Amino acid sequence: MKERAIESALLADTREELQLCTHVTQAYQVTVRRCSQLLPSASIALLMINNSRQMVELAAASDGLTHILEGFPLDACCGLRGGQVRWRKPDQPEIDCDHFVGVPPENYLCLPLAAHGDTLGILYVECPSTPDMQQMEAKVEALKSITKVAAVFFGSLNLRARLEHQSIRDGLTNLFNRHFMEISLDREIRRAARSRSELAVLI
Repeated sequence: MKERAIESALLADTREELQLCTHVTQAYQVTVRRCSQLLPSASIALLMINNSRQMVELAAASDGLTHILEGFPLDACCGLRGGQVRWRKPDQPEIDCDHFVGVPPENYLCLPLAAHGDTLGILYVECPSTPDMQQMEAKVEALKSITKVAAVFFGSLNLRARLEHQSIRDGLTNLFNRHFMEISLDREIRRAARSRSELAVLI
């Protein structure tokens, strides 16, 4: 019961901290940090699918992570291919994922992240030993809860950034549009009025 209370408090703290994030990179770092608090002996990495939907790239990682590649194709991860949690243990001789530098570790977990019906990436957890892996198995539901909450925030922040980009840039040329000019001009007029300085507009 004490462990469950600690896990619930950690989940609440994670949700509260994610709400303060204004950029998705901040949310990535918060998620890795909170998962590391849940599993202090493990090495943790957050790997997100890039905009082209062709590669998975390292977004944030805990200290000491050495085995994982910083970028790899989507089909290199068995968890992404299967769309579900992927355990790798010494007593379960299964196919290893292909996103490692050198020999794959013996104990790891790939947890796919999804929000709003879209797969966003994976949370990778590497354990130094089999006993640590067994401890992680006992906390996997708490880990799933944290990543589920985080994935929703990732999706929301990405959507916000995309809509903001579309509102101030031309879709064909990617140049700033009239709306951006109006926002910037209003800001600069107010700044010039406060400092009592001149303002020039060149078109």
